[in-house]
Amino acid sequence: MSRLCLGCAAMLALPVIAGATSSEAWEALKRLDIATAKTHFEAALEESPDDLAVMRGLLLTAYFDLDVPLQAKMIQKMIKTDPANPYLLPVFEFMAEELGDWKDQNKLHAEIGQALSRHGRGALAYSGKFIQAGAYYKCGQDKGAKMMAAAGCAPGCWTVGPFENKSQIAAYRPLPGETAPLDTAAQFRGKMGTVAGWSWIPNVYLGDLVPVQAMKNSEDMACQARLFFELPEDMEVVIGLGGVFHYRMYLDGLKIHDDPVFRNANEREAFQVKLSRGAHELALVMGAEETVIFSVLVVDQDYNPIPKLKWLRQARITPADSLQVHKVHPIFDPFDAHVAVQGEAPDTRLWHSILRMYNGFAHEVMKDLESLHQKGELNLLEQWALYSSYKTLEEEMLAGEVLRNFHENAPTPWSELRWIQLESESSSPSAEHYINLQQKYRDRYAIDAMAAVVPALSADVETTIRQLNQVAEKYPWCASVHALLFIFYADALKDYDKAIREARVIHEMTGDRSILDKVEFSLFLLQGRVDQAIKNKWKNLRAAHGLDVPIGEMAELTRQLNRSAEFIPYLDSLKQCYPYNLENYPLLQAAYLQLGQQSKAQAVSLELHRLDPSDVRPYILNDSLRHYATFDSIFGAVDVASLWGETPPQNELGGKTFYFLLDRQQVLLFDSGVWLQDVHSIRVLLDQDAVQLMQSMQLDFDPDTDESSELITARRLRKNGSPLAATREGQELAFKDLKPGDAIELHFRTWGGQSGDLWNDYWVDYQTGSTYFQRRWEFSILTNRADLQYRSIPPAPEATVSDRCGFRKYTWQEDNTPAVLLNVHSTPPSRDLLGSVVVSTLQDWEQLNQWYHSISKAVLGDNPRARTLARQLTAGDSTDDQKLASLYRHIVNTIPYQVIPLDYDGSIPHRPDEVLSNRWGDCKDKGHLLIQMLREVGIEAWPVLVSSRFSGTQLPLPAFSFNHLMVACRIHGDTIYVDASDKGFAPRKSVNRYYSGQPCLVVGPTPASLSRIPIVQPEDYYKVSRITLKPQQGSNFSLYNHKQYYNLSAGDVRIEYIGCSYEDILKDLVTDVTGHWQTKIVLDTLIYDSLETIDTVFAETWQGSLELNRQSAANITLLHLPKWGVMSSENIPYLESEDEDPLPVDLTNWVTRTDRILELEVPLEYGRLHLPEEVHLGGGLYAFDLVPQWNVQTRILTMTSNLTIRSGICDRGEFIAFIRQVDEVFNSALVFEK
Repeated sequence: MSRLCLGCAAMLALPVIAGATSSEAWEALKRLDIATAKTHFEAALEESPDDLAVMRGLLLTAYFDLDVPLQAKMIQKMIKTDPANPYLLPVFEFMAEELGDWKDQNKLHAEIGQALSRHGRGALAYSGKFIQAGAYYKCGQDKGAKMMAAAGCAPGCWTVGPFENKSQIAAYRPLPGETAPLDTAAQFRGKMGTVAGWSWIPNVYLGDLVPVQAMKNSEDMACQARLFFELPEDMEVVIGLGGVFHYRMYLDGLKIHDDPVFRNANEREAFQVKLSRGAHELALVMGAEETVIFSVLVVDQDYNPIPKLKWLRQARITPADSLQVHKVHPIFDPFDAHVAVQGEAPDTRLWHSILRMYNGFAHEVMKDLESLHQKGELNLLEQWALYSSYKTLEEEMLAGEVLRNFHENAPTPWSELRWIQLESESSSPSAEHYINLQQKYRDRYAIDAMAAVVPALSADVETTIRQLNQVAEKYPWCASVHALLFIFYADALKDYDKAIREARVIHEMTGDRSILDKVEFSLFLLQGRVDQAIKNKWKNLRAAHGLDVPIGEMAELTRQLNRSAEFIPYLDSLKQCYPYNLENYPLLQAAYLQLGQQSKAQAVSLELHRLDPSDVRPYILNDSLRHYATFDSIFGAVDVASLWGETPPQNELGGKTFYFLLDRQQVLLFDSGVWLQDVHSIRVLLDQDAVQLMQSMQLDFDPDTDESSELITARRLRKNGSPLAATREGQELAFKDLKPGDAIELHFRTWGGQSGDLWNDYWVDYQTGSTYFQRRWEFSILTNRADLQYRSIPPAPEATVSDRCGFRKYTWQEDNTPAVLLNVHSTPPSRDLLGSVVVSTLQDWEQLNQWYHSISKAVLGDNPRARTLARQLTAGDSTDDQKLASLYRHIVNTIPYQVIPLDYDGSIPHRPDEVLSNRWGDCKDKGHLLIQMLREVGIEAWPVLVSSRFSGTQLPLPAFSFNHLMVACRIHGDTIYVDASDKGFAPRKSVNRYYSGQPCLVVGPTPASLSRIPIVQPEDYYKVSRITLKPQQGSNFSLYNHKQYYNLSAGDVRIEYIGCSYEDILKDLVTDVTGHWQTKIVLDTLIYDSLETIDTVFAETWQGSLELNRQSAANITLLHLPKWGVMSSENIPYLESEDEDPLPVDLTNWVTRTDRILELEVPLEYGRLHLPEEVHLGGGLYAFDLVPQWNVQTRILTMTSNLTIRSGICDRGEFIAFIRQVDEVFNSALVFEK
C-alpha cells in the first residue's frame, strides 16, 4: 500500500476511534465508573476538541469526581466553542445549583448569559439577557438594570390591592373592578376590610414591579395591575411575564390566560399575539402566598426590543373582539428545537430533566423518572437526576434511598461524601470516616475541607483553623473554605477582625456582597466600632432602596447613641416612597420623641391612623346592621328581612327555644377538586336558656392563621342594638352580653378537598332535619365540572338546576322545616333517617379502584430491602399461615403505628423500603409493607380501603369515604382480612368490631365493586373464666381466677396492658373488679402471658381474697355472691332514651361469647343449700343461661353461665329488659338452712 493510501486510511479511521472512545466513555459514565469515563472522555476530546457532547460528559464526570476546576474549564470551553448552543441553558441551571464553591461562579454566570444574548437568536438571546442581568445584580452592578430597561421592561404600572387570597381564592373568583375600565380614583374593599385604591409604582432593580410598595398586608395577597403601551405599527409581539404567582391576564379587555395553579418560574411562559398599531392595555390579576413581585416585557416575535415602543401612564383603548394568542416558552423552546434538529445525545434526557426541574416542573420530572426507574430504563447517571428531583421537592427519605444505591453499587467521591454527611445527620459524625475517605480519594477539595474540620469534634479549634488555612492555600479557587474559616473565627475564637477578613475574601472571590453586607454591621458593633458599623449600614440601606431590609436594628442603635437626628431624613424618605410600609411609622415617631419634637411625633401618629381606617378589623365582632340583614357572598346576596315573620309555635319548635332564622350553606367546587364552603346562619334566641346555650358555644376563631376554616364575621341583628362582645381564649371565641330576642348572624368560610390532579372525590352531607327549628334552609353547589353526580335522599327535596355565569348551580332548599329530635343512640346513623344530599364526582367504584390501584402499584415497585427481608423472615416456614404470621409479627412488633389520617390528600403511602428505614408507619404504610412481603413469598395480597363511619348503611354514590387501610390475602382458598396497625392481635383475628360489616373496597387490577368486611362473630370475642372461692376465717374467702381470652379479646387485653407496669395493671384490676363485683377484694399475685405474642389465646391468673356479704338469722344463712355477671346495670342509662319511640340498638359493640364457671366451697356450718333454679333468658340475637350444680359430698357449688350476643339490630326496650333480668340473677342470695 502506498504512503498516500496509508494516510487516507488513517484519516478515515480517526472518527471511528474517537467515536468508539466517546461511546465507551458514555457507557462508563452511565454506570458511574468515573475513572474509566474520565480517561475515555479526555481521549475523545483530544481527538475531537470541538465535540460539545464530550465536553458535557467530562463536565458531569468532573462533578462526580469533585473536580471543580475541570467543571469550570469545560463550561468555559463550551462557551468558546459554541456560544449559542441551547445546552448552555440547562448547564447554567446545573451550575447555579451545584457549582457554588467556584470563586468565579457569578462571572461564569455572566459569561453564559453574555454568550447566549450576543450569539443566540430569539428566545435563546432573551433567556441569556435574564441570566446575565441576574449575575450582574448579585455582584451589585448596575448593568443588569440598564439591560432590562433596554430589553423592553415596563417602567411602571398601576396597581390596586391587596385583596384576600387565603387558599388562593383569588385564582377562582373575580376581584373588584377586574374587568372595568381603569378609573384611578376608584376605591374597593380590600383585604381585611381595607380600602384599596389605584397607585402608580415605578419598577425597581432588574425591571421588577413591587405592588407592596403601595399597599399593606402583603401576605396571602392578591392584587391587580394595569399597564399601557403603544406600538408604532401593526406587528406580532411577545408579551413576557416574570414572577412567582398564579395569575389571569387580559389584553385589551379580552382574557388570554387563566392559570389557577401556583407556579414558581413564570419566566418560562410568554404569549405571542398580533396587535394593531396604537395603544393597548394589559391587565393582570396575581395572587401569591407572600408578596407579589413581577416584571413585564413587550418585544417583537424574535424577542428583540421594539424601536419606538412607548409605555404609557394611561390610554383609551378599543376592546378586542378576538385575538389569536399562542403560548410560547422562551426557556424550553430553544432546547427542544435544537434536539429536534440535531437528534438526541446520550445525555439529552438528563439535561432536559435538569432544565424542567429548576423551572417549575420538579414534580413532573420526579414522576417521569420514577416511572422509567420502575421499568428498569433509568441508568445510574440519570438516577442522579431523580435524586436531585427528590431533594428539590424535599423528599429527603427517597433521596436517601437513591444515595444508598450509589453508595452500595457505584461509589464516587461525590456520593461517598454525601453518604457520610447523611449518616451524620442521624448519629455523631465519625472522624475516622472522613479520614478514611480522604485517604481513598486524595486531592478532593470538599473531602479535604471536611477532614480538616474533624479536630473540631473534640473541641480542637486551633488545629481545625490551621488545617482549613492549608486547604485554602491548596485550593485557591474554593470560596466555601473561607466561609468555614469565617464561622470558626467569629463563633469559636471571637476574632472578629479575622472573621471580617474572611468575609471580604469571599466577596473578592465571588463578587457577591451579601455575606459582607450581613456580617460587617454586627461584627463592627461587637468590636465597639460603632461609627464604622453605622457607616456600613447606611451604605447597605441606601443600596437596597428600602426594600426587604430590616431597619429596626439600625433604629435601635441610633436611639441608644442619641443619634436619631441622622436617621430621621432616611426614614422620612422611606415613608414618602413606601407609604404603606407601616413599620417605618413607629420608628420615625420614636425618633421624633427622642429629640423632644412632640408635635411631629403626633403628626406621624395621626398619619398612621388615617392610613389604617380598619383599625377594628371586621373580624372584631361589630354590629353594623340596623333594620334588616343582607347576606353577601360569592353566590350573591339574600335579603332576609322577609324571613322574620312570627316566632314559630312551640309545637313546631319541639320544645326548643333556639332556632335558625336562616341556615344557608353554599359550595364552590372547582375542577381541581378544591372546594370552598360559604356558610351564613341566623340563630334566634327566644329566652335565657337559649342565651346561655349560645354563650357556651366555643367557636373556632383565628383570623391570623392559615387554617382552612374560620369564622369571618358575627353580628347582632337588632335595631339600635349594641355591638356584639366576645372573649377569646387561644383560637376559641365565646360570646357574652347576649339577650333574649337577639338574632345572631354568623358567617363561616371553609376550604377543603384536594389540591392535586387526582380529582375523583367529593362528598357532602346536608341534614335537612335538626334539633332546632329552621325557618329556611338552603344548600347549593356552584361548579363548572361536568362529572357531578348527586342524589336527594328523602325527605330532602329534589334539586333545582340552573346556569349562572358559565357555572351550573344545584340548589336544595325548604322553608319552615319542622324540628326532628335526634337521639344519640340512633342506629342507623341520622343520615339514614333524615334527608341528605349526596354528591360525588366518581362515576363508579371501578374508577376509584383504578386510581388507588395505580398508587399502590407505584408504591409496590422496586423495594429490594422489603423483598429480601421477607425471604429471610420466612426461611423456616413451610405453610402460608406460618409465613403470614412471621411477616405480620415482624411488622407489628418492630414498626410502631403512627396515626396519620387516611383521606384523599393523605392517601399515598410511603414505599415499603422507606417504612423500614423510617421504623414507623400508619395503616397504609404498614399495610403496603405487608403486601410487598406477602407477594414476595408467593401469597396473593391486596390493599383494602375501609370505613368505620357507615355501619348499617349503604353508600348511595361512590366516593372516597374511607378512613383506614387493611390487607386482604388469599390462603388455602380463603380471603383473610388483616389489620397490621397494632400489635397484640393474631393475623387471622386482627380486624376488630369497629369495622364489622363496614363498606370496603378491595383494590386490585380486576373490576371492583363495593363489598363489606365480614361481620364479627361471638367466637371472635370469646372469654372463659374459672373462679374458685374457698372459705377462710369468717366471711373471707380465698380467690383464684383463671381467665382465657380468645381471638380479638386476646388482642384487646394485650393492647390494654402494653406499656403498663405490673404494679399499674394489678392496681387497675383491683379497682375495676371491686367496682363490678361490688365487694372488697385483695389480689396478691397476677400472672399473665407474654405481651409480645400474637397468639389467638391470652391467659391470666389472679390469686387473692375477698369478703362476701353473709347474713344469719336463727337457722337460716344468706350468702351474697359477688356480682360477677357479664351484663351490668351500669349499661342501662347509656341505652335508655327519653323518646316515646326509641330507636333500635346495633349490637355490633356488644358481640361476645362469655363463659364463666364459679366453684364455691361451702363451710359445713352454713347448713343445707337450697339449690337455685336454672336460668334461661333471651333468644335469637342474645341469650343467657345459668346452670347451678351442688355436690353434697364435697360441698362445692358450681354455677356455669354462658352469655352470647350476636351482631344485628334489636329493639332497644327489649334489650334493656334483658340486661335487667341478667343483672337481677346475681342480686339473689344463696340460702342455706341448718
